[in-house]
Amino acid sequence: MKPTKLLLTIIMVLLVVNTAQAVGISPAITEIIAGEEQTIRMRIFNEDQTQKTVTLELSGELKEYLQLSTEKIEFAQGQRHQEITLTIKQILIENFQPDKYVNRVVVKQETVTESSNIARVGVSSRIIIVVPGDGPNLEGELFVPNFVSQRTNTFSLDVKNTGNSQALNCVGVLRIYSSLNERVATIVTDPVTIKELSSERIPITWEPYVNPGRYVATANINCDNANANMSNSFHVGSPEIVVDDIFSDNFRLGQISQLKLVTTSLWADTIPGVFAQVDLEREGETLTSYTTAPRQFRPQETQVFDMFLNTENVDRGTYDLFVRINYLDKETETKYVAQLERDSINLEQITGRVVGQTGTQETRDSTLSIIILVGLLLVGTNAFLVYHLVIKKRKDK
Repeated sequence: MKPTKLLLTIIMVLLVVNTAQAVGISPAITEIIAGEEQTIRMRIFNEDQTQKTVTLELSGELKEYLQLSTEKIEFAQGQRHQEITLTIKQILIENFQPDKYVNRVVVKQETVTESSNIARVGVSSRIIIVVPGDGPNLEGELFVPNFVSQRTNTFSLDVKNTGNSQALNCVGVLRIYSSLNERVATIVTDPVTIKELSSERIPITWEPYVNPGRYVATANINCDNANANMSNSFHVGSPEIVVDDIFSDNFRLGQISQLKLVTTSLWADTIPGVFAQVDLEREGETLTSYTTAPRQFRPQETQVFDMFLNTENVDRGTYDLFVRINYLDKETETKYVAQLERDSINLEQITGRVVGQTGTQETRDSTLSIIILVGLLLVGTNAFLVYHLVIKKRKDK
């Protein structure tokens, strides 16, 4: 590929990416039941608020039943959005198989060049038209909140009947499982009737007396003449690894001594990439430091980290000892007052707290690698373009 064509390709890619961010449409998804004529309002966004022309197109299996109030919008400088309407015409459901028919309102932005007009796809909104079948037809979605141990919160079973008759005596059964697939709770709701072409929200309260961790909830809606199944995962509390103890069996001042750091995961799921760091400080100056290799904790597992403290240039006295545990997006810090003697170390815990959102050691290394790679790529691209567009051109002359 010639340098000029390569440069134009790069510019076009950047323009396409910018276009996708410059226009928008709301709502992103609309689901309606086929039948009588309906009209919905939509909003087209001019994200960068520049002067532009936006075109609208329809696509999908039932696009002939859709009608836009306009097919072109002119945005003035500084204009944030404009509203349009979409009309869904009357649909005789007996002419279609029961199903969900997906259609789209596609937003395109026109870009004027010296040679021609180019229309580029920006974003689209999905219009889902549901053609109901005979009898009840249930669809459900399970919404889960953030749970805290021993505090009541509420699940929500949202059930939609897209059929043409009622769903009778519908009973919800919610089962909760741990990450090890152990059932920890079963809750049964009172029966309800869900009318045709309507929705029902069924609340289910739960007070979790379980360990913090990841759980899975499954829900079954069983009616006399229909049923639906749904599931979702959620968390109780947040991941936590605590320091149980820190001690040394063979401490000797003036040499490298081993500390034993006893830690326990309070999380009911696996935590990868856990590593610990110990720092010995006096008046804010770090005298010696040690960081362990990362390891994995199984649910509620206790592990011992071997920490090594180099005290070759450290005198007897009182110091600050900081123990930091890094896992997932957390860093917890425990501070001790350390009394160092010739053949002993006495530790008294002062504080323990979450000090920041840091990420794992592997995550930080990966992020740094990506930054370096992107930097090298940009430098190489610039050098390539300068050589072909400037230096080589001079040589050719």
